[in-house]
Amino acid sequence: MLFLFPFLVFSALPALSQAEDLRFHPWSRDEAQALHVCWLSQGYEEEKSWVEAAVIAQYNERSPFQFIGFRPCDEALDAPNLIQITIADVPPHTKGFGAALNHKRHGMVLNFEFKTVSHPKCHGPWRRVCLVTYGLHEFGHAAGLPDACIGPRDQCEETSYTIYQNPYHISEPESIMNSGGFDFEREPELTKLDLQILFDIYYGAPVRPAYEGEDF
Repeated sequence: MLFLFPFLVFSALPALSQAEDLRFHPWSRDEAQALHVCWLSQGYEEEKSWVEAAVIAQYNERSPFQFIGFRPCDEALDAPNLIQITIADVPPHTKGFGAALNHKRHGMVLNFEFKTVSHPKCHGPWRRVCLVTYGLHEFGHAAGLPDACIGPRDQCEETSYTIYQNPYHISEPESIMNSGGFDFEREPELTKLDLQILFDIYYGAPVRPAYEGEDF
């Protein structure tokens, strides 16, 4: 998410800058086929593997994107297209959309602790699903998706589209980009609308208001 989640409570946050360039910056089609991912933070090997597996299952196997690597950043800095992830106990966020994140230090920030930043379902039996859900949401921004706005587009213009210059309106409550609708008691996945918008951005497929079947 590019702003704070409505149910997160935080204090004394580290000085990690939040969103910088909110303009719509899609990757080229070739870049989208090989987007390297690296970790600036050490440790959390199990949690990193949860996020990597979910990203591969939801983006690599279903969308135009191939997120690859998932290695330490000091081994990946020569990659032409690179998303650098920091783990910190702050609200998860990115510092822009799509290619605006290329080689940007702390371009994506994920939270594997949720101690200073609290969420009632990011501990205990829901912890893995919580971390994976937020991870898929932030990777949506890395792919170029905006936050969902549940309601008429004209009510979303100021916060989601005029500022971001993103032409896509995600109004589906189940979208991975709707942080207000996360359900940590089920496995997260990209909806048909999430996928259709990604295909529209990178392959020019028409975006339709409703979908029947699996074919786009």
